[in-house]
Amino acid sequence: MAVLLQLASTTAMSITSEEREFFIALGERITCLRKEHGITQTQQAERLGVSPQPSKPMCPVSGGFR
Repeated sequence: MAVLLQLASTTAMSITSEEREFFIALGERITCLRKEHGITQTQQAERLGVSPQPSKPMCPVSGGFR
């Protein structure tokens, strides 16, 4: 089953369930490492040179909001 991934540029692309699981695991790993090092999401965004994102996605993900 493919899931649509909504990018900031409003371009949607289809990803497989396997790819979705990979990105979820990656996000969980990043969260774990960030917390181990005592870094907030805002601090992480500043270090990466990006704007902090809202805690919930702006679009539905596989039938609902996370």
